Amino acid sequence: MRFSKFILFSFFLIFTKPSEGFCEELSLVTLNKLLQTPSLEISTPKQQSYKIKKGWNTLKSPQEGIDIIKTFQSHSEISLVALYDQELHTWALYSPKNKKIIGVEKYLFLESLGASKIFFVQSEQKSSIDIKSKIVPLSCQKYQKNRRYATLLSERTMQYAQDKSIGVSPRYSNNFHRGYYNDSRILLIYPKVVTQSKALQSYGPAVPYIAIKYANEYAQKEFFVFDYMEEKCYRGFFPSKKIPPFARLQELH
Repeated sequence: MRFSKFILFSFFLIFTKPSEGFCEELSLVTLNKLLQTPSLEISTPKQQSYKIKKGWNTLKSPQEGIDIIKTFQSHSEISLVALYDQELHTWALYSPKNKKIIGVEKYLFLESLGASKIFFVQSEQKSSIDIKSKIVPLSCQKYQKNRRYATLLSERTMQYAQDKSIGVSPRYSNNFHRGYYNDSRILLIYPKVVTQSKALQSYGPAVPYIAIKYANEYAQKEFFVFDYMEEKCYRGFFPSKKIPPFARLQELH
C-alpha cells in the first residue's frame, strides 16, 4: 500500500505542473519567514480540535500525535500544512487543495506527527478542525491496559525504563522514510519483571525496524510492539538460549 502510494506520488512529481499560486505558497522564502517570527502564538489543541484563523496558524500536535492527512484532507479552506525538521533542515508539506508536492529533493510529503510537534497551517478562512490521531489497535491495547505489563514509548533515541532494565528505540534514522515524513514512535509493551542483571542484551528485529535492550530476566518472555509509522501491532519473545532472535515479529490483527 505504502509502495503504491509512493509510485503514484512520484508520477505526479514527474508528469504534472503545479499552479503558479501553489508555487508561491511553497516558496522557501515564505516558509522560512515563519521560522524567523520572534514570538510565535502557538495554538494547542482543546478537546481534540483546533480553532483555525484566516492566514498562517502555528499549532502544536497533541500528546496522542496527529494524522495530518486524515485531519485536514476534507478541509478545502486549508491551503497548506507545513513542518520544518531541524535535524534534516528540510520542510515537510501537505496540501488538501493540491496533493502534489513540488521537487522531491526540496520537500517531504507530510503524513503524520508525534507528540508536541510545532507545525504551521495556512487557511483561507476561520474554521474548527477535529484532530485525528493514530490509535493503538485492540490487538495491542488489551496488553497495554493489562496490569501485568508496562510500556515504553520512544521516537528517535533509546528510551529506558526507570530501573534501566529495558530500553527501546526505532531504527529509522529519522522521521523521513521513502519520501514521507511520519510519526516514527515505537510503543513497547513488556511484562513487569524483577531484575538484578546489570548487563543488557541487544535485539534488533527487522520487522518492525526497532532496537531493544533487555536484562537477562526478560529472556523467553512475551512482548508486544506498536509501530506508529506502519500502524501495525506485533508480538515477539525476548531471545534466549532456547529462542533465537527472530528477524520478523508476528503481526497481530
